[in-house]
Amino acid sequence: MGINKSRLLSTILSPVYIFIDRKINKKDISKKNKKILLIFLGYIGDYVLFRNYIEEIKKDLKYKNYSITFCGNPLWKKLSESLDKKYVDEFIWIDRQKFLMNPIYRSHILKKISKESFEITLMPNHGRSFSADSIVKISNSINKIGNNGSSIDIFSWQKKISDKYYTKLISLRKDIQFEFLKNKDFFEKFLNKNLSTKLSIPFKETSFNEGYVVFVPGGGANFKRWAPKNFAKVADFIIQNKNLKVKILGSKNDSKLAEEIISHSNNPEGIENLTGNTLLNSIDLIGNSKLLVSNDTGPSHIAAATDTLTLCLSNGNQFGRFYPYPKKVSKRIIHIFPSELENKTFEELVKKYSSVSHININSILPEKVIEKINVLLG
Repeated sequence: MGINKSRLLSTILSPVYIFIDRKINKKDISKKNKKILLIFLGYIGDYVLFRNYIEEIKKDLKYKNYSITFCGNPLWKKLSESLDKKYVDEFIWIDRQKFLMNPIYRSHILKKISKESFEITLMPNHGRSFSADSIVKISNSINKIGNNGSSIDIFSWQKKISDKYYTKLISLRKDIQFEFLKNKDFFEKFLNKNLSTKLSIPFKETSFNEGYVVFVPGGGANFKRWAPKNFAKVADFIIQNKNLKVKILGSKNDSKLAEEIISHSNNPEGIENLTGNTLLNSIDLIGNSKLLVSNDTGPSHIAAATDTLTLCLSNGNQFGRFYPYPKKVSKRIIHIFPSELENKTFEELVKKYSSVSHININSILPEKVIEKINVLLG
């Protein structure tokens, strides 16, 4: 679902939200409990750029003895339960689509949260939504701290309403664009100290000598997806000239894209379709690969967190927020853009494409990607 549709639906359903919220009985919050309700409902890439800061809360002298209840997106449920369980005491998984569209599901989630008493409710996401802000409203917390945020996922009039749900809103530095650094700025202000947090995610290193390149042809929207025939040309070059295999990763929904790549290839025996693999296995495969070639989607951020050499293809959509990677975050993520984005300053590109880009990603020619791979892989 696109941002505009989500915003529109949240507007139409606002009276239903208000009615449900008023029916939820709230507990007495006069007593302080050493409990934090942490809310983060972003997608896989958002989570990867956020998760290292959960540890920072538990390491802080003030909050090390607090329990954390983490409201997250079930898209990365197994991954978070594996990686974050040493910091999180309880997980609550919230399906964003169902929470937006299904009043019974929404009521069930809010009732579950309202039964607890927290000292702090924390909403660090810069891109707040009116629907998610209702979780803050219903939570039984003395301190409700959020990101002053932007109006990317929320109408300005909605934000004026939901800003009042918070006891404190943290405004981020104006000069920060990249999402990981925005998260860093938020938590530095929340914890009142400088942080040296690095983007990282653990993976199982393998000892076998099989060399391979990972392809990720999927993406959250059609305009983010480079054509399968283009991926096939690049795969043929890698197989024929670099003596490497190609493994295709993605969700089960990306299986057809993988099949198209294989059907267009002159070397189908050198390509393996691994779409539908678990997220944990995919992280291991990315971490052990020679190179990742990916559209602008979650696995490109996983590659940054595993320090994997990466070529990320993008049409410039939301430029500055998720790419290009600042060198201090990762030096191994290389972006390839359409020619329309070349020879322009960073400031010009942020101003024009920070919200949306309508440039055709397939204006990136396979030869441009092949040329870059030839340099990177030698």
